[in-house]
Amino acid sequence: MVHCISIDWLSLFCICKRGYWEQTPLTEHDLHPINTYSYKIAAHGTRQFKHLVEVSIENDVIAEIQYDPCSSILPADSCIVKFSNRLLYSPHLWSVVDCFLLDHALRISNISRVDVCADFNRFDTYTPVELIADFLSSKIRHKGKGIGGAYFNHYAKRKGAFSISHLDYSGLSFGSRESDARAYLYNKSLELRTQKDKPYIRDFWQSSGLNTAIDVWRLEISIKSGGVKFKDKKSGEIVVYNKSRLKDGNDLCKLFYTYQKKLFSFVVNRPNITNITREPLISLFSDMPHFEHSIIRDVSCSTRTERILIKQLWQMSERYRGNDLVEDEGICKELAMNLADATDLREWMRAKMTTWEKPTVK
Repeated sequence: MVHCISIDWLSLFCICKRGYWEQTPLTEHDLHPINTYSYKIAAHGTRQFKHLVEVSIENDVIAEIQYDPCSSILPADSCIVKFSNRLLYSPHLWSVVDCFLLDHALRISNISRVDVCADFNRFDTYTPVELIADFLSSKIRHKGKGIGGAYFNHYAKRKGAFSISHLDYSGLSFGSRESDARAYLYNKSLELRTQKDKPYIRDFWQSSGLNTAIDVWRLEISIKSGGVKFKDKKSGEIVVYNKSRLKDGNDLCKLFYTYQKKLFSFVVNRPNITNITREPLISLFSDMPHFEHSIIRDVSCSTRTERILIKQLWQMSERYRGNDLVEDEGICKELAMNLADATDLREWMRAKMTTWEKPTVK
C-alpha cells in the first residue's frame, strides 16, 4: 500500500525572550523587519490573544503569531506561532522554522497543536468508501468508544420514470474537537476540487508515488498539547513529542501509527464478542512501529478521609431524604464518582459499594 505521511498543521506555544511584542498595540512600523521578514498586523485578535501578526518572506506568508494574552493566566510574554500550510509541505520546512524561532528569540514551551496525516488511494484491505459503509452497517466494529460523525453527499437521479436516491460517503471521524486527539478520514481530492485547490499538496502526492488520476483520501490525526505526552504500555516509557521528534521522519511516522492504532482501528463484527482487545485487527496500514498508547494517570494520593467522604456523598440522598440540599440524588453520586476518579479510588468504590450498609434516614 502506497501512502505518504505529512504535517498539515503546526502551532507552537512560545515565550518571547526579547520582547518584540511588549508594545500594545503594535503597528507595522514597530515591527522592524529582521533580515527578509515583513509583518502585517491584523485588524483583530483571537479568542486567547489580543493581537495577530502575519509574517512573510518575499510576499510568501510563512507564519501567524498570536500575542498579548487576553487572560492573566497565560504568561504576559507568551504567544502562539502557527506556520503556514504551504510551508509545511516544503522540503525547507524545518530550516525555516529553526531560523524563524532563532531570529525572533522565541523559546518553545510546548506544541499547541499538530496534525499528522497519511494520504493514500486505498487501505491494505479496504477502499475508504467500503470501510465507511461497513462500519455504518455494523459489519465491522470500531475498537473503542466515544462520539464521532459520518459525512456524505446525498442526491437523486432519474432512471426512466423513477427517481433513485444515491449516497456518496466522503468522511468518517472519531473524537470531538475538544478531545486531546481525534481521527478524521476524508476524501482529500474532493476537498481540493470543491473548496480550495492546493497545487503543492498535489505535487507532494505525485512525488510520493500516489495515483492522482483517482481520488486520494486522507486519515488525519489532530493532536492538541494534551496528546503529545503519553505512556507506552509496552515499555512503561513516558513519551513526549517536541520539535526535535517531529523533525525526525521515523518519529513522526511512529506518532501517526500510534494514534491510528488507538483511534482508528476496526475488527470484524460478530455475535458474543467478550473482549474486543483479543479480536484480530483489520489491516489498514502495514504493521509499522508504534507505541502502545496509554494515558498518564494524573491523580492525587488517597487517604482514609477521602474514602469516608466518598461513602457519605454516595449515601447522602438516602440518609437525608426530604432535604432540598440533597434532593437530586444524581448530583451526590456524581460528586462521589468524581472524587473517586481524582483520588484513584474508582475500583475501590465499585468493590465496596455492595458491602455498605443501608444508611439510617435522618
